[in-house]
Amino acid sequence: MHKLFKANGERPLKIVFNINTNMQIGEVYECFIWEVGSYMWRNIGFDKDTWTDVSEAERVGMLQFLLRWFDFDAITNHHMAPTCWASLNNRICARYRGRKNIANNRLIDFAGDVKAARAQAPTGMDRQRWNAAIDHFLMEKHQKRSAGNRECQKKQVVKNRGGTCSYGSVCFKKT
Repeated sequence: MHKLFKANGERPLKIVFNINTNMQIGEVYECFIWEVGSYMWRNIGFDKDTWTDVSEAERVGMLQFLLRWFDFDAITNHHMAPTCWASLNNRICARYRGRKNIANNRLIDFAGDVKAARAQAPTGMDRQRWNAAIDHFLMEKHQKRSAGNRECQKKQVVKNRGGTCSYGSVCFKKT
């Protein structure tokens, strides 16, 4: 990302949208979504059910951080701005779920030894946020939903193999 930023005269980078699908595509988008995930890991707790449950102050803080690197005015001034913002927010929500899943899997790796898990916060994650995430993952409400989700995943005919990369970005890279 830093190379792209320097090549752009150290001006914020524009996120490109596919005009047919309004999905983000390209290298700048990949940098954006990586920065979103990194920021979440360092600064936002995974003790909420969804991204929309994260406090507005935390969400705004992330966008303020990202303003240094990415040109949000280009999105706001786009003729399809509401659709573009909704698409971008959808990807941010997905990134939150993905990062939260990584944290949950880290807890699962401790095979029920919560005390050992609490003692070893993941690299880059604040211990207080890690402990709050553990408390969230151990709640009965979360446990029930996780069990239900696992059952639904077993029934899926086609598995998603795209990872954090959107379908539009995968298609863009192949061309």
